[in-house]
Amino acid sequence: MFQYVWYGKEKYTGACVPELPADALCLDDFKAVSLLYWEEHCVECAVPVCYNNCANWQAREDKKCRRFIYGIKKDKSDKSYRATLALKKWGKVESLYYKGLISPKRAKRIDAANYRFSNFIRGISRAVTWISPTYKLSGALEFFKRKRHAHMGKAVQPDSFVISAWLHGSLDCAMFFEIYSGQNTLVRRSVELKPGFNQILLDIDTSGIPSDSRCRLFASKENTCEITFFFMDFVVFAESAKKKLLPHDAQPAKTVMCVAWDLDNTVWNGILIESDPEKLELKPGVLDMMKWLDERGIIQCIASKNNAEQVEPVIKRLGIEQYFVDAAINWGAKSINIAQMAKNLNINVNTFAFIDDSPHERAEVFGALPCVRVFAENEFEKIMAHEAFSIPVSDESRKRRAMYLLEKERLIFKTDNRLDQTEFLKNCRLKATVSRIENESQLERSYELLLRTNQLNLSGEKYSREEFEKRLSENRDNTYILSLGDRFGDYGQALYMSVEEADDTVFVREFALSCRVAGKFVESALMSWLSEKYGKKNICLTGKDNKKNALLIGSMQNIGFERKAGKTDDELILFAAAEKPLKNSDIVEIKDKTL
Repeated sequence: MFQYVWYGKEKYTGACVPELPADALCLDDFKAVSLLYWEEHCVECAVPVCYNNCANWQAREDKKCRRFIYGIKKDKSDKSYRATLALKKWGKVESLYYKGLISPKRAKRIDAANYRFSNFIRGISRAVTWISPTYKLSGALEFFKRKRHAHMGKAVQPDSFVISAWLHGSLDCAMFFEIYSGQNTLVRRSVELKPGFNQILLDIDTSGIPSDSRCRLFASKENTCEITFFFMDFVVFAESAKKKLLPHDAQPAKTVMCVAWDLDNTVWNGILIESDPEKLELKPGVLDMMKWLDERGIIQCIASKNNAEQVEPVIKRLGIEQYFVDAAINWGAKSINIAQMAKNLNINVNTFAFIDDSPHERAEVFGALPCVRVFAENEFEKIMAHEAFSIPVSDESRKRRAMYLLEKERLIFKTDNRLDQTEFLKNCRLKATVSRIENESQLERSYELLLRTNQLNLSGEKYSREEFEKRLSENRDNTYILSLGDRFGDYGQALYMSVEEADDTVFVREFALSCRVAGKFVESALMSWLSEKYGKKNICLTGKDNKKNALLIGSMQNIGFERKAGKTDDELILFAAAEKPLKNSDIVEIKDKTL
């Protein structure tokens, strides 16, 4: 809920406030929500000194600073809170941290009462300004609400922190969510808002957060933006949330890219919360299975119902910490956690497999995500014989885990330095080398990209090895690969591309890009290079819209490609004119080794 008391109608910009999209989470999709009370604050606040020397200071009715242009405007909605605000320079929304969670219906009633009483007391304060020019009655009500919230609700571990918001305007807004206590930042997450509707889930372990902490959301650097918030709360999901949060792919992918492990009685013998952590030991065959998967470039993560702070020392002691590139360790539904990890890793959830000793948990995941392969804890031989795990093994695949861990380092750097996406990428100093296939290792990696890549694959065709080598031999001079690196490390070979030249256009027929480099404007730099190489020609990507490659389509449209109508509904045509510069094509430096 939000602090509506200082809303200034006369300053409202008249932003077009949208309805909550039908497929977005609403109050009915939560079992419980937090009592966070979001107020207007300033990142550079130094009360009262700043009132005299800050260029952004503007008097509010209570003689304090107006941090938002018009305060926080409440909009009517039966399904959410729906509050609109416009951040000024250095503005932030901030709340005291409350451990208590209550039912959504009760939260809605409290929010409505908050709005009514705030306006009622504000009216009285305004009538007696000759006695109290600083609106002390309104200030007392705000103080009372903060104290009351601290003693309400039941302290439980939430499933997620949900930010549901509509960003007005046409520009992205890079933001940060933090939980801090005193001078210590306990949690920091980067939040990238795009124009239009955004629904972001943050997996945050609240068990170790002290009660005197605060939560805040603010724009990176000195950005200003106007946002309608539908929710910004810790939540426990209801069963209905699964239909909205989980993808609808019914079929698993042909190959597995990630394995999610349960921990208790799956990775180790025993249940952590019921055992002495020092006596837990790996189950037979687990370490060998993890090494086997790692050797094939199949990344691994954790999906466990446990307390995160208890798990970390155990996996370190057992010597398996380095095998996991992501983890969802909480008490929420494992299907939702797996779907969220797929988003974190930028891979399709239908490339996941899940190992768990519990028939109930396996049924929950398979029922919600029929596209995920599920295995019992004793089915290692079945896994090793399964065709979905029989994938080409290249030098690149053996490095895949290390590359994902490097990516985590990059994100930590970005978050710690509060950089927006463009600033971060420029800071990385990305350098790409374009060449032709010259050795067996590059050949193997190119085939692997075509076979394993789904979201960034133009044609979606899955050739046999013989078919692939025949096509390559027929068009070798117009076939390219790209390797990428930055100041943090090496991404390795990240692209396979095959083109055909026509009078004024270069047609891209095959384009398979590693999901590890998605969103880094590699496509923009590469397509600009391709146009120049063939004499400043237009670029046209032709393939198949198989619904799995929506990421590729969106990425190309984002940098300036236009989608054209095809002869059939699933024919994909993306076109960029030679004279039209592509967005951020200078972020990645291209070195041409094809000459």
